[in-house]
Amino acid sequence: MSDQALEDKLDMLISLLRIAHAEPLDSEREAVLSDPVSRAALAASEEPVEAGVLKKKVIAATKSSTATVSRRLAELVEKGLLKRRGSGGQVSYQTTGLFEP
Repeated sequence: MSDQALEDKLDMLISLLRIAHAEPLDSEREAVLSDPVSRAALAASEEPVEAGVLKKKVIAATKSSTATVSRRLAELVEKGLLKRRGSGGQVSYQTTGLFEP
């Protein structure tokens, strides 16, 4: 199977899953985006961003504590909405695109 054929099949599978799970996805999207910290974190991480920079941006945008922002980032990673890369002082985040329009 060619790469293009595989990509087409995966796109179709994603579309079918989005249709089948539209209601729960919409509900979760609404819940996540209603939280200012989660919304700011997702908006600020469309491109890979270093963890410290992301936390500072979200804190500045929401006036939330470092602990709150750290918890929310962990929750977004757990839900598959953010991808965490690296370890130690080299951690970065980027949205996974799960909530693409």
